[in-house]
Amino acid sequence: MLKQPVFKKVKFGQIRPWDKNPRNIKTEKLERLAKSIKEKGLFQTLTCWKEGSFYITGGGNMRWQAMKHILKWPDDREVWISLNFPENEKEKIELSLLDNMRFGQYVEQELAELTYPYIDEIELKEFDIDLKEPVNLKSIIESFGPDLGSEKEDEIPEIDDTPALTKYGDLYQLGRHRLLCGDATKEEDVKRLMRGRKADMVITSPPYFNQREYSIWKKYDDYLSDIRKAIRNIRKLAKETFACLWNIGTDIPNDIPADCSKIFRDEGFEFKGVIAWIKSGIGTSTLRSNHIITHYLYYPKFRWEPIYIFITRNYPHFEKEDVNYVNQPLGDIWEINQVYGSQQEKIGHIAIYPIELAERGIRSFSLKGSIIYEPFLGSGTTLVACERFNRICYGIEIEPKYCDVIIKRYSNFTGIPEEEIRATKESK
Repeated sequence: MLKQPVFKKVKFGQIRPWDKNPRNIKTEKLERLAKSIKEKGLFQTLTCWKEGSFYITGGGNMRWQAMKHILKWPDDREVWISLNFPENEKEKIELSLLDNMRFGQYVEQELAELTYPYIDEIELKEFDIDLKEPVNLKSIIESFGPDLGSEKEDEIPEIDDTPALTKYGDLYQLGRHRLLCGDATKEEDVKRLMRGRKADMVITSPPYFNQREYSIWKKYDDYLSDIRKAIRNIRKLAKETFACLWNIGTDIPNDIPADCSKIFRDEGFEFKGVIAWIKSGIGTSTLRSNHIITHYLYYPKFRWEPIYIFITRNYPHFEKEDVNYVNQPLGDIWEINQVYGSQQEKIGHIAIYPIELAERGIRSFSLKGSIIYEPFLGSGTTLVACERFNRICYGIEIEPKYCDVIIKRYSNFTGIPEEEIRATKESK
């Protein structure tokens, strides 16, 4: 536990920046910070600890840079610091994190109402307002650092070299959920899965033509033909109150999202908008980086993907208890970490979408007890999200080994023995 700090004045020349500080600042912002300190003073003390004869800034490194390199403060100028007493590196890191941690956030309308009467007096452009939700450290480590192990529902079992237990045509009951090893483009498979039931929602990420190693199409038109079949089957099983969240990326030169959107409208769906999934922590495209660095050709790096929203006749409600969750200040931008590294390698699938994406979708566009149809179930992310939030998943996955992963993942999450799930098998 960190000891209480002591506030004291020290000579500026006795202060040194922390050489492990993970924060940086652009030159323009540093100049603005220096201007603020010059005009309004150093209204926040530097958070320091002592190493030898120097005071090290665990918090306030940007302010130190502004005072040292732009304002040129002399070494003998006195500065107030908060002197702390960390006993090890762990406590130094915690101290630095706490100094920069933000617990509250602005209410936009109230902030606007507060400042509006003074718009002619306040230099508005001098104040940057952070309206994003803070991201916890664990999610950052999972994106960039070593694999720390995920939450239980995000754990994806590994595929091995043994033959798949599931066979094409096998149908399983996983609690209230149903899983068919089949083809979402075939109406007979979809009918067999649904058994006369209608769906309240679809949330899925279909194949991106030949962007993935597991793609099977020689021509783009063949791919679009299969996508049309899958969408047509969705329309046949959709209720009058229904939403489809369709996460699809591009495969240049093919504009897959635009082509899919046209197919949805052709098949009787109504377009309701696009959500931008900002893939937090996503690495840059090596190929595109090489074009920029080596060939001086600008190809924008992939940082986001669209999630298209389509409905049939009526827009669906969400649960009243979820109003605060749904009414986030994110609007049509969802910033969610991508699934990385070890989780993808476990099953050889590089397009796993994160559990948070499925959870946010079903909580925003469905009620408890709703049937969520997933035509491309993959590793079972949507099914686990449905289990967690009291929805019912009816899913199809064409690859038998992925079906094995889904069954094992559900078993691990619920504690239901895999043998018990296997006993529900209905062969074609």
